[in-house]
Amino acid sequence: MVIVVNMNDILPRPRGRSDQAASARFIRSILSIFRTHVDRRLTSVSHGYFLIRDRVKRLIFLFGYTPDELGQLACFEPDAPESAAAWRDVFTSLEQMTDTIQSHGASPMILVLPAAPQLGPEHADVWRSEYRLRFSDAFARGRPQQMIGRWSAERGVPLVDPLAEMIEHARESERRLFFGDSNGVSDWNHPTAAGHRSLGHALEAALRPHLPEPVSEHEIQGAGVHRRPASRRASRNHGRITDSAMTPRDILLLPTRRSV
Repeated sequence: MVIVVNMNDILPRPRGRSDQAASARFIRSILSIFRTHVDRRLTSVSHGYFLIRDRVKRLIFLFGYTPDELGQLACFEPDAPESAAAWRDVFTSLEQMTDTIQSHGASPMILVLPAAPQLGPEHADVWRSEYRLRFSDAFARGRPQQMIGRWSAERGVPLVDPLAEMIEHARESERRLFFGDSNGVSDWNHPTAAGHRSLGHALEAALRPHLPEPVSEHEIQGAGVHRRPASRRASRNHGRITDSAMTPRDILLLPTRRSV
């Protein structure tokens, strides 16, 4: 079972002053009411309001306003004292999840999803200068991945860290691996189709040693699986021949040279 750790899963740091926390909660409550009762209704019935709303979001973004929550994520300053409690919560959650998985007889694996500013110094500069995102050099160089990797190594839990592969793909490809500026929202966290393809390659390489080896057509026939040739539609999937005429039970009974 793969546990996916995203950078925005690393909890926000606590604010330093109680009055700032109180004011932030008040502002969030007002915005929540506006979004629920006003913004949602006007967005659905007025195209003009939708266009104005989108322009205002872009203007606010261009003037450099960044929500405080972005600056408080513990992943952005992983070595700061204020982030220690958040990181302890992350490791506690990982330990509880891996223990639960193992208690059910399964094997856990951790996949750490990188972020757009970590794809190289030039990407970090863009996110700092154009997107006004605040993060440390340690974050840009993959310090969160190193911390999670050290934790997983101490507990013997396999780790998939696709950061190096995604950095290489970002250099070779002209396609963006993360959305970046998407519809007025700075998205440093969600991969594009090209980014998901790069993640898939890294995950496939990590899972391949744990998968059963492909079986031949001769072994399939030797297992007593009878095909219905009338609707035969064969394709190749990593060397394994599949057929739409086969039932799920047929597939489960296919022989393998190694069990998972």
